[in-house]
Amino acid sequence: MTTALKGATAGVHHEDAGVASALINTSQQVGGSISTALLTTVASSAATDYLSSHKPGALTTAQAGVESYTATLAWGAGLFVIGAVLMAFLMPNSALAPSEGVPVIAH
Repeated sequence: MTTALKGATAGVHHEDAGVASALINTSQQVGGSISTALLTTVASSAATDYLSSHKPGALTTAQAGVESYTATLAWGAGLFVIGAVLMAFLMPNSALAPSEGVPVIAH
């Protein structure tokens, strides 16, 4: 998280750092909400499809749960791979710009 935040705010002017940080946090919250809604829809659709195509019973209900987890994992992994490929092309491969202000010396 720290590395991602530092990379996202690199090159931002000192007076705009708070706004940039707030934008990153808001994007993370909205992205998390949207992805949760999307993956919940995938899971419920997979379970509904399985239940509608098989005879009702306890084993069918349990297998529908497994199918929903399997579909959600596959979609989540696919979205992760797409995001990784996009970042490989979009993220600059250069040193981060130095920050403005007084350098902090750690002991």
